[in-house]
Amino acid sequence: MSWVTRVRLQCFAAMAIAALSVALPAGSAGIKPTFEQIVEHLSSVNPSLRTLTVEQTAIVHWMGIFHFLLRTTVYAARPALYKVVVHEAPALLRPLGDTFYLVSSPEQVLADYRASSIRQGAENTLVLELAAGRPSVNPPSGAAVIDTARWLLEDVTLNYQWGQLKVHYSYAEVEGFLLPDAISIALVRFPLTAELTYKDYRLNTPIDPSVFAQDPLR
Repeated sequence: MSWVTRVRLQCFAAMAIAALSVALPAGSAGIKPTFEQIVEHLSSVNPSLRTLTVEQTAIVHWMGIFHFLLRTTVYAARPALYKVVVHEAPALLRPLGDTFYLVSSPEQVLADYRASSIRQGAENTLVLELAAGRPSVNPPSGAAVIDTARWLLEDVTLNYQWGQLKVHYSYAEVEGFLLPDAISIALVRFPLTAELTYKDYRLNTPIDPSVFAQDPLR
């Protein structure tokens, strides 16, 4: 399957609201939280952050030779509205607009999956092995690394039939919230990587509801 396959990554901005957590205390040493408790931590952060708009730039590298620029605007509103609008994308990259959604949203990932196992990782991390919660969920499995000192998503691996999608997250403080600063993406088995960066965050500003119904490619 081509690397431009739509991988059902539906979320970009929901993470920008839900994974963007303020620091929360880690659980007691030696006590692993349940999957439900982890979901609660990741879903109940930043209660005062209701809407978010941000400019996203993706630099896509193909075969280490070709480099492309993809610009998008991300809109998100709690509890579950989000839209990524791609601006003037080269035809070759237009299908990648979908690829930059789900990887950013622990709320969506954990809504679609259940934990087949939870184990301690490196210091202050938990590793969750994920299995699809219903037959329609694609991909059927994956893994997530959670920073339990801040309750932020650090890494995600999604296991598609055509290969793995690996994602790493970095955060920065914006107006008192920890928000995505950069996200790196790699498609295992394909010579494609991408770096997503964010600027011009607009927080808790009104968003016209029609934004969430518009064509994501324009």
